[in-house]
Amino acid sequence: MSASYPPPPPPPPYTPRKIRPSIVTKYALATLILGIVAIIIGILDISRFATTAAYAVGAIIIILGAYIIICGVGMLAGQGWSMKISGYTIMGWAKRPEVTAYFELPPVYPPYPPEAQPSPPPASPAAEPAPPPAPSVPTCATCGRPLTYISQYQRWYCENCKKYA
Repeated sequence: MSASYPPPPPPPPYTPRKIRPSIVTKYALATLILGIVAIIIGILDISRFATTAAYAVGAIIIILGAYIIICGVGMLAGQGWSMKISGYTIMGWAKRPEVTAYFELPPVYPPYPPEAQPSPPPASPAAEPAPPPAPSVPTCATCGRPLTYISQYQRWYCENCKKYA
Protein backbone atom coordinates (compact mmCIF):
# COMPACT_ATOMS: atom_id res chain seq x y z
CA MET A 1 0.00 0.00 0.00
CA SER A 2 1.25 3.42 -0.84
CA ALA A 3 0.36 6.39 1.30
CA SER A 4 -1.22 9.33 -0.43
CA TYR A 5 0.03 12.71 0.57
CA PRO A 6 -1.77 16.03 0.05
CA PRO A 7 -0.44 18.23 -2.73
CA PRO A 8 2.31 20.65 -1.76
CA PRO A 9 1.26 24.18 -0.82
CA PRO A 10 1.42 26.79 -3.57
CA PRO A 11 4.54 28.95 -3.68
CA PRO A 12 4.31 32.25 -1.83
CA PRO A 13 3.22 35.19 -3.97
CA TYR A 14 5.99 37.28 -5.47
CA THR A 15 6.56 40.47 -3.56
CA PRO A 16 8.76 42.99 -5.29
CA ARG A 17 11.76 44.21 -3.38
CA LYS A 18 11.54 47.71 -1.96
CA ILE A 19 13.83 50.22 -3.61
CA ARG A 20 15.77 52.18 -1.02
CA PRO A 21 15.92 55.93 -1.68
CA SER A 22 19.50 57.17 -2.02
CA ILE A 23 19.10 59.66 0.81
CA VAL A 24 18.27 56.79 3.18
CA THR A 25 21.45 54.98 2.11
CA LYS A 26 23.55 58.10 2.75
CA TYR A 27 22.15 58.70 6.21
CA ALA A 28 22.30 55.01 7.14
CA LEU A 29 25.97 54.80 6.16
CA ALA A 30 26.72 58.00 8.09
CA THR A 31 24.93 56.49 11.07
CA LEU A 32 26.98 53.28 10.83
CA ILE A 33 30.24 55.25 10.61
CA LEU A 34 29.22 57.35 13.62
CA GLY A 35 28.47 54.19 15.59
CA ILE A 36 31.82 52.64 14.74
CA VAL A 37 33.65 55.83 15.71
CA ALA A 38 31.74 55.94 19.01
CA ILE A 39 32.74 52.35 19.82
CA ILE A 40 36.39 53.08 18.99
CA ILE A 41 36.33 56.19 21.22
CA GLY A 42 34.75 54.16 24.04
CA ILE A 43 37.44 51.46 23.76
CA LEU A 44 40.21 54.07 23.67
CA ASP A 45 38.74 55.81 26.71
CA ILE A 46 38.71 52.59 28.70
CA SER A 47 42.21 51.53 27.63
CA ARG A 48 43.84 54.94 28.05
CA PHE A 49 42.47 55.96 31.45
CA ALA A 50 42.39 53.17 33.99
CA THR A 51 39.93 54.73 36.40
CA THR A 52 36.42 53.79 37.45
CA ALA A 53 34.97 56.91 35.86
CA ALA A 54 36.75 56.16 32.58
CA TYR A 55 35.34 52.64 32.58
CA ALA A 56 31.84 53.99 33.16
CA VAL A 57 32.09 56.68 30.48
CA GLY A 58 33.73 54.27 28.04
CA ALA A 59 31.03 51.66 28.61
CA ILE A 60 28.30 54.23 28.02
CA ILE A 61 29.97 55.40 24.80
CA ILE A 62 30.32 51.79 23.59
CA ILE A 63 26.65 51.07 24.35
CA LEU A 64 25.58 54.22 22.50
CA GLY A 65 27.80 53.24 19.57
CA ALA A 66 26.17 49.80 19.41
CA TYR A 67 22.73 51.45 19.59
CA ILE A 68 23.66 53.77 16.71
CA ILE A 69 24.94 50.84 14.63
CA ILE A 70 21.70 48.92 15.22
CA CYS A 71 19.73 51.97 14.03
CA GLY A 72 21.89 52.21 10.90
CA VAL A 73 21.42 48.54 10.05
CA GLY A 74 17.68 48.89 10.58
CA MET A 75 17.63 51.89 8.25
CA LEU A 76 19.43 49.94 5.53
CA ALA A 77 16.91 47.12 5.95
CA GLY A 78 13.94 49.51 5.76
CA GLN A 79 12.69 48.85 9.27
CA GLY A 80 10.30 51.57 10.46
CA TRP A 81 11.38 51.20 14.08
CA SER A 82 14.87 52.36 13.16
CA MET A 83 13.56 55.70 11.97
CA LYS A 84 11.42 56.13 15.06
CA ILE A 85 14.11 55.35 17.64
CA SER A 86 17.00 57.05 15.84
CA GLY A 87 15.41 60.47 15.97
CA TYR A 88 15.69 61.04 12.23
CA THR A 89 11.92 61.43 11.92
CA ILE A 90 12.22 65.04 13.05
CA MET A 91 14.49 65.88 10.12
CA GLY A 92 13.07 67.21 6.88
CA TRP A 93 14.43 64.48 4.62
CA ALA A 94 12.69 61.79 6.67
CA LYS A 95 9.31 63.36 5.90
CA ARG A 96 9.58 62.91 2.15
CA PRO A 97 6.89 60.64 0.64
CA GLU A 98 9.42 58.18 -0.83
CA VAL A 99 11.16 57.82 2.55
CA THR A 100 7.95 57.29 4.53
CA ALA A 101 6.79 54.78 1.90
CA TYR A 102 10.10 52.87 2.11
CA PHE A 103 9.83 52.58 5.88
CA GLU A 104 6.06 51.92 5.65
CA LEU A 105 5.36 54.83 7.98
CA PRO A 106 2.17 56.87 7.77
CA PRO A 107 2.54 59.98 5.64
CA VAL A 108 3.63 63.03 7.58
CA TYR A 109 1.92 65.58 5.40
CA PRO A 110 -1.81 65.30 4.65
CA PRO A 111 -2.70 64.43 1.08
CA TYR A 112 -3.41 67.26 -1.29
CA PRO A 113 -7.05 68.38 -1.29
CA PRO A 114 -9.09 67.37 -4.31
CA GLU A 115 -9.22 69.94 -7.05
CA ALA A 116 -11.74 72.61 -6.26
CA GLN A 117 -14.87 72.49 -8.31
CA PRO A 118 -15.55 75.74 -10.13
CA SER A 119 -18.27 77.68 -8.39
CA PRO A 120 -21.28 78.75 -10.40
CA PRO A 121 -21.25 82.37 -11.51
CA PRO A 122 -23.08 84.70 -9.14
CA ALA A 123 -26.60 85.64 -10.12
CA SER A 124 -27.05 89.21 -11.19
CA PRO A 125 -29.24 91.21 -8.79
CA ALA A 126 -31.47 92.55 -11.59
CA ALA A 127 -32.36 89.14 -13.03
CA GLU A 128 -34.72 87.10 -10.90
CA PRO A 129 -34.21 83.35 -11.14
CA ALA A 130 -36.97 81.44 -12.79
CA PRO A 131 -38.68 78.67 -10.85
CA PRO A 132 -37.45 75.20 -11.68
CA PRO A 133 -39.45 73.51 -14.39
CA ALA A 134 -41.82 70.99 -12.92
CA PRO A 135 -44.41 68.92 -14.74
CA SER A 136 -46.76 69.25 -11.79
CA VAL A 137 -46.93 71.40 -8.66
CA PRO A 138 -45.37 69.60 -5.69
CA THR A 139 -47.49 68.94 -2.65
CA CYS A 140 -46.78 69.49 1.03
CA ALA A 141 -45.49 66.41 2.82
CA THR A 142 -47.47 67.35 5.96
CA CYS A 143 -50.94 68.34 4.69
CA GLY A 144 -50.85 67.25 1.03
CA ARG A 145 -51.92 70.62 -0.40
CA PRO A 146 -50.11 72.21 -3.38
CA LEU A 147 -47.04 74.31 -2.60
CA THR A 148 -46.31 77.85 -3.84
CA TYR A 149 -42.88 78.68 -5.27
CA ILE A 150 -41.30 81.79 -3.70
CA SER A 151 -38.71 82.97 -6.24
CA GLN A 152 -37.07 85.43 -3.82
CA TYR A 153 -35.95 82.50 -1.63
CA GLN A 154 -35.97 79.87 -4.37
CA ARG A 155 -38.03 77.54 -2.18
CA TRP A 156 -41.49 76.01 -2.05
CA TYR A 157 -43.92 77.27 0.63
CA CYS A 158 -47.07 75.72 2.08
CA GLU A 159 -49.77 78.36 2.67
CA ASN A 160 -51.73 76.00 4.92
CA CYS A 161 -48.88 74.90 7.23
CA LYS A 162 -47.10 78.28 7.03
CA LYS A 163 -43.69 76.67 6.51
CA TYR A 164 -41.19 76.00 3.75
CA ALA A 165 -41.02 72.53 2.33
